[in-house]
Amino acid sequence: MGSPEQLGFTLKACGWRAQFTPVSDKRAASAKPMHDRYRISHQVEFTREDGSLFTAAEAEDFLAKLSLFLSFCHGQWVATSFTAAVNPSGEVALEQWGTGRVSPWREPSGWLDEHHGDSICQLYGPFCEKLQDKSWGEALNLIVYWFARAETNIVGPDGACILLQATLERFAWHVLVRDRQDDLRETFQRTNGKRSFEMNAGPMVMCSHRRKTERRCR
Repeated sequence: MGSPEQLGFTLKACGWRAQFTPVSDKRAASAKPMHDRYRISHQVEFTREDGSLFTAAEAEDFLAKLSLFLSFCHGQWVATSFTAAVNPSGEVALEQWGTGRVSPWREPSGWLDEHHGDSICQLYGPFCEKLQDKSWGEALNLIVYWFARAETNIVGPDGACILLQATLERFAWHVLVRDRQDDLRETFQRTNGKRSFEMNAGPMVMCSHRRKTERRCR
């Protein structure tokens, strides 16, 4: 299967169901990108799995978590826009005309295999379950933020390397130390301390070496 951008698919977890229809599909309402650098890829219809009613606050919480998951998968900020919800009478009960946090379009660079787009459905359930846990929720929000910020056009190659390293270390820390409770706390602290010393000492060593070279040239 191809990239999720070209696929119609359904995400189900934690009592919610979201049906994604590509805007290229005739069943989707016509939509145009807001700008050449941004794309609207899917029309999304969401409901409770059991068909029960939900409040505006519950819908907003669901959409925020859905956007976080899609951003995690895509490697950049993805959000819903032009959201509307109807009550049992068919009247519009909720409207959001703005958009969430979105990034300019580029090819995916996230955690999914772009050649097997159906894996997004397999990942959604476990991701939602992790978000129910407060510590996991905080970790995932931070990880997605750093990963999305590690864009070379924003922070440059050096800044991107630092943010990606921080992302992977934060992920590893939470999985190994917080979640699995492996006895690796001291190892992480020693490793991070050594790296911090090397990063601080590196410029001093280079400066010292340069001064010695200048003296020899004189």
